[in-house]
Amino acid sequence: KPEDAAFFGKGTKPLEQELASVQRAQGALRNDGENFPLFLALSWAYISLECWPEATPFYFGAFVLARAAHPVFMIRASQPWRTIVYNIGLSVTCALAGHVLWAVWQMA
Repeated sequence: KPEDAAFFGKGTKPLEQELASVQRAQGALRNDGENFPLFLALSWAYISLECWPEATPFYFGAFVLARAAHPVFMIRASQPWRTIVYNIGLSVTCALAGHVLWAVWQMA
């Protein structure tokens, strides 16, 4: 808090810089929390329905790499890389959803 920093003689300038980096880290964590549950649910359905076993390592590997890189680029405020890796992860999630929907459609 600003009053704590002023009391202990730290001033508010370093605190504001720290808060920006803390906010970025919290945003990255929140973003992961919003993306992982959907991916895990679709992954479970994808594997259970035996959608396309040959593509499984590609899809899962691409998602993991993209989601591992995203918080790094988010904390460093690196554009356009943050958006690129986010869109890779989103594309994989959409591809899994498409495969799952197709497999369910074929079963009907």
